[in-house]
Amino acid sequence: MTSCRLITPDDASALAELQRVNRDFLAPWEPARRDDYFTEAGQRAAIEEALRQYEQGRNLPQVILDGGTGIVGRITLNSIVRGAALSCSVGYWVSQSVNGRGVATAALREIIAVAFAELGLHRIQGETLLDNVASQRVLERNGFARIGMAPTFLKIAGRWQDCILYQLINPSPVLSGRERPTAGLCTPGLRGRPGPVNRQHHVAVSGYPGARTAFRGDLLTHLPVVGGELARERSQVGRVSAALVGGRCRRVDHRARDREASRSCEELDDPGLLRPVDV
Repeated sequence: MTSCRLITPDDASALAELQRVNRDFLAPWEPARRDDYFTEAGQRAAIEEALRQYEQGRNLPQVILDGGTGIVGRITLNSIVRGAALSCSVGYWVSQSVNGRGVATAALREIIAVAFAELGLHRIQGETLLDNVASQRVLERNGFARIGMAPTFLKIAGRWQDCILYQLINPSPVLSGRERPTAGLCTPGLRGRPGPVNRQHHVAVSGYPGARTAFRGDLLTHLPVVGGELARERSQVGRVSAALVGGRCRRVDHRARDREASRSCEELDDPGLLRPVDV
């Protein structure tokens, strides 16, 4: 069974081995890498950078797990932008040993649910090289629509290459736009850091003290919480929060905090963010 979770520094050794084994297999589809990238130290540095961006609310870096096999790849929501765009891009790769088994398709399906139901985004973009048919099929199986071709869009395998652009739009308008769960990605005091509502996807890093995320009460039933009970209560005034405390959820009315978080998020908006090299 395929699942995803937030990457951690402890994954450096396993990812270094996976990168070494798949170096030739992934080379045509990735940026040119220095030799030290394929070492445990190189992977640890890449993970730490990814987690710094995660704490800023700019990405969601995850590893892909396949049953008892362990880590078999990575998938990341990159360039998360709030404000009017409410969008991100997605990048992924899987080991040659599980290629063609639907692992990437399942991982993408899972992170789409996180992007729309938990992060409240409106749009996800995907890019593939013109001849990367396998990746195009993964996107299309998950409902992505082709929207065009971007000349010399990404520097892959040492040269600037054309890419086909895909997008997926959040089908539920209540989960994006003006009713987005703003406080979920920008908890006051932890500017821009995603609040880990679903522990399966978000785990504590750097001693994060807790999880508190605001959502409309009638949307709480869409958010499975691992290891806790989900408070399924509607707010008569519009907003409630699910606060994870000791593995349980309790209803908390914090409309003032939500408004403060929304202002903080707007300050973090950066339409100029580009897709990170390491996906």
